[in-house]
Amino acid sequence: MNRCQALATITLLLLANAFAEHPKGNPDYETYIVGLAPCDRVEVIRIGNGAGKLVPLEGGTEGSLRLVLPDDKSQLYHVEPYDEWWTIHSRTTVKGPDAERLAALYRGLKPRPNKPGTFIIGPNCHMPPFAYRFYSGDQLLYDTSVCWGCENLIVGPDGKRHYFYFNTTAKEAIELFNESNKLFPDYPAK
Repeated sequence: MNRCQALATITLLLLANAFAEHPKGNPDYETYIVGLAPCDRVEVIRIGNGAGKLVPLEGGTEGSLRLVLPDDKSQLYHVEPYDEWWTIHSRTTVKGPDAERLAALYRGLKPRPNKPGTFIIGPNCHMPPFAYRFYSGDQLLYDTSVCWGCENLIVGPDGKRHYFYFNTTAKEAIELFNESNKLFPDYPAK
């Protein structure tokens, strides 16, 4: 990473902290987390790592590479805020009462307490092991990626995405992680 890239990264992190949405008193938190409508189906996606193939950049300096994604992105998940596509290790659909249980755990996520004097890493730090698509009938309510490492999630309809911080040590967060992990014994998240 050169000096300009390092400065740009630091600037993005500071701006992310300044403009990120904090749940307390935020009506969007009530809408997208607590107010998630009843669900009869949840697609749980186990996200892998970055996708694509690095190829030499034509006309670039020696060693310059560019990332080429496959045309078919059906086995990829779009991870924001990087605008990256990551592989999908596996996915499963949970239905009925089990789907509503996952939705209830999601609704129960608690805002992360902010401690005075601490630096909050913003949405630029988002490496989710799981994504969730909540459905009511045939209607997709929300597509959400959740990162326990960075303590944040991204949720909302296309065009109006929101970043929230949650308390990963709260009972609901631990249960959501454990329940999701059980769905993918071949791809355990840590």
